[in-house]
Amino acid sequence: MPKILPDDYIDLNLTTEVSRLDYTNQAGGYPSIDKREANSSIKIKSGQTITLAGLIDTQKQTSSSGIPLLSDLPVIGALFSQKTLNETKTNVLIFVTPKIVE
Repeated sequence: MPKILPDDYIDLNLTTEVSRLDYTNQAGGYPSIDKREANSSIKIKSGQTITLAGLIDTQKQTSSSGIPLLSDLPVIGALFSQKTLNETKTNVLIFVTPKIVE
């Protein structure tokens, strides 16, 4: 929602959204939608660029592997198995360059 101000300035209200399918939370066999949203109010000169950031997403995934049968044994099974935790971080950057067209 832009507004043109004196001296070639632009007043903007921006709403940014990042969404993805979330297979860990399903409803009726369908994945839900994980949505992140940010609202910004900006006053910027025409032709300048602004960067919006902060839509950070962290995903953690645990996997386990081991020797079949031996890793399933109580107490000593931990000696024959391994658990791995993977963490992935994503940061979305949005560049906006508003210009007044005469």
